[in-house]
Amino acid sequence: MSGVRWWFLLLFLLSLQPKADQAKQRDELDGCSWCSKNNTIENVGGVIRYAGTRVGKEQKIAMKIAIKAFYRSNLSDYLRLKFADPLGTPASAASAAIQLIGRNHVQVIIGTITMLEAALIYNLDSTTEDIPIISLTSLPTTPHLMPNPSPLFLQFSNDVSIHMQCLAAIVGNFKWRKVTTIYQQQDGLSIDSGLLILLSDSLRKVDSEIDTHLTFPPLSLSDPKNIAIERELKKLKSKSNRIFIILRSSLEFAILLFEKAKQMQMVEKDYVWIITDEVTSLLESIESSILYNMQGILGFKTSFIDSTRSYREFKTKFRKKYELKYPKEEYLNPSIFALRAYDAMWAVAKAKEKSHDSGIQMIDPKGWSCNDRDTRLKIGIPTKSAFYQFVSVSQDKNENRSTHATGFSIQVFEAVVNRLSYHLSYDFVPSNDSYDDIIQQVSQKVLDGAIGDISIISDRYQHVEFSQPYMESRVVMALLFG
Repeated sequence: MSGVRWWFLLLFLLSLQPKADQAKQRDELDGCSWCSKNNTIENVGGVIRYAGTRVGKEQKIAMKIAIKAFYRSNLSDYLRLKFADPLGTPASAASAAIQLIGRNHVQVIIGTITMLEAALIYNLDSTTEDIPIISLTSLPTTPHLMPNPSPLFLQFSNDVSIHMQCLAAIVGNFKWRKVTTIYQQQDGLSIDSGLLILLSDSLRKVDSEIDTHLTFPPLSLSDPKNIAIERELKKLKSKSNRIFIILRSSLEFAILLFEKAKQMQMVEKDYVWIITDEVTSLLESIESSILYNMQGILGFKTSFIDSTRSYREFKTKFRKKYELKYPKEEYLNPSIFALRAYDAMWAVAKAKEKSHDSGIQMIDPKGWSCNDRDTRLKIGIPTKSAFYQFVSVSQDKNENRSTHATGFSIQVFEAVVNRLSYHLSYDFVPSNDSYDDIIQQVSQKVLDGAIGDISIISDRYQHVEFSQPYMESRVVMALLFG
């Protein structure tokens, strides 16, 4: 799938653990006429909030399309999807995932699971410790305070810090010095301080700051007239600051918020509203009459290539299935959230195909591979070093090499190379030139690098990059008396 790449996940997922009793479980894939009870069945759990949310609906349908599309060309083996909709607190999401693992024997969890929820899943039940969790949400949970809950927890979305930088860039461009942030409380969760910290840090770089923060309560069926939204908007209207950033919001909440703001004349010339990717990417699914209330709002979204053959095929399947499932909805095209769910599901199926039914394993991607066509790096070393303890170059006929380099700087370089997770080919190139000349040769790509007792000074720093100094260097003045 263009735009949102799935293949990197294969570096982490190799296979899925088979379960003997799963052959009797009911198939949940719509229209799966080619499934056979004789095949090895392995289950994937989908923890998706698909009840009443556009994102959840898209994700569930996209995952089903992915698994069906993948196994049309390979009928020897297949995966089954088991869905759960966690309504409520993070504990309910963790409970839903644990039940899928225990009752349905799923070997992978895909869904809108936050870092906090993943930590609960791994900590509440020891049987989950080997279960990969692929998160489709980019919302942090105070990331600087909470470590990654497990090496098996994978984020399949954008880095939310980039979103905060986008917001700050908009604010900085117009030189707004103070902003008001709005956060919709969802699933019983309070404000995620991680978002506020990231945004505050980004705003500080453009000489701006958060003046007021307002948390809206979750949507309630007992409040059909949205009195709570109107009450909070009145608070905002009474303040002098009119720059509003909706930091977190569902599409459904945003629609109600702007409908009420329009009625209260708060979407006018003196007001600025900025929305993030989680709302902007879904605006095309809104009816034109509703979208009218949101005219003049600033926002950004994740773009993707929609001209490839693979995307067009997916789009056609998605539109047919979505229209069949939700005939009353006007807009049928998939968003970026559907693409991520599709690609995550495809990646799991691809990993299973490569596994040969041996259990999930984790490998360490090196990110670098040398081959015979790679040019060996030319590393310059000074032959006129003032201190032979750092660099010393000599002839070495016994080892059939023209030069032999020794010294502390050489040892540091070789120690670093030996710690690399890949092979690095290089040759030492002795140079009789001055240190400044060697620096120029590196800058001009005559040499790939240089090592030695080379001082880091401002003039040289303008031409090349230096490693961290591994020894302190100082200039001192001595007075001699006769």
